[in-house]
Amino acid sequence: MHPTSSDYFLLLLLRENPFSPISELARALDVSENTVRSRLARLKKIGLLRSEAKISDPVFGIRKISDAIAYPSYAKLGLVNCVVLMFGISGSESLEAITKILDMHPYTTYRSFGFSDAPMVYAQFALPQEGISLLSSLLEMLKELGFFSDHFLFSSSQHAVTRENLIYWDYKNQRWDYNIEALAFEEYDENQKVERAVKFSCLDLSLLRELTINARIRIADLVPHYGVDRTTLSRHMKFVRKELVQDFGILYDRSVFNFGNFRIIWGELKERMSPFHSLARKEFPFSSSYLQADGQFVWMVQAPEIVLNQLSMKLFSETTSVKQAILYPETGLRYYFYHLNFDCDAKQWKTSEAYILDDVLSVIGR
Repeated sequence: MHPTSSDYFLLLLLRENPFSPISELARALDVSENTVRSRLARLKKIGLLRSEAKISDPVFGIRKISDAIAYPSYAKLGLVNCVVLMFGISGSESLEAITKILDMHPYTTYRSFGFSDAPMVYAQFALPQEGISLLSSLLEMLKELGFFSDHFLFSSSQHAVTRENLIYWDYKNQRWDYNIEALAFEEYDENQKVERAVKFSCLDLSLLRELTINARIRIADLVPHYGVDRTTLSRHMKFVRKELVQDFGILYDRSVFNFGNFRIIWGELKERMSPFHSLARKEFPFSSSYLQADGQFVWMVQAPEIVLNQLSMKLFSETTSVKQAILYPETGLRYYFYHLNFDCDAKQWKTSEAYILDDVLSVIGR
């Protein structure tokens, strides 16, 4: 079901600021506050916005979810973004085992299933630098066990994230008004500055998980769970929102804006030319996650098929080599931020072999 013009403008305002007060939304739309509430209720009823519901979180227990979530700033947490591609999955049993391992791995942030020239799995991790070698060892073990025929591990501190910008949606003609030539390839510096890790407390990390579950959670609802006063919680929550959250988003039905499957694109850059700076300037109005290092890149993109095809042609001319695969969004799973990876006593992230390897392999009896 396509949104009405009123629905579209309301979604646009929420995407720009998920926390806009009802009064501000009403002024922007030139309607009454009751009308805004009614339209929000309608969007949730027809499935365009995710409705509030209760879930059983494996760490916190009963929690409410809403249409708003937070995306952690892993660099400020001292974690490195990694992407893993596993090619040639040998069968349904192997896929089931890989899924269990990714679900068990404490540093997995996202996984999905798709196809290149054969079945494949895409996974994202955010883990300490010391844990990357253990992740590599895990992948080699799984390959030796025959779960897949080949794999690709890519880690980098150069990470650009873009979110869909509904301003580019032409509501009247039901299409995106975007020219792929606006995406610039510019010379980049491998040694450019990256965000530094900040100091945080274990309470901060717990609150970050809360926000990845429900970014609309109220301080008053958290007080009974943490045993600290409301003022303290408010102060920590303000810090988390400012320093440890990269972005906030709303969860809505993207199919009404012609979004289809995800596409994974990876390859080698040409002559130190890269879209990194253009992406950092938000000149690509679609949801994507881009990493680059040592002249290589990997890019996960969700955009309309016509834009993906245009992007493929642009990358073909702008890079030395490029490969692609399709991911199915319905198979994707985003994991809540797992604050228990941090050892509060030692004040460091857990990176032991037992924690990253042994416990993970135990789910398949190894």
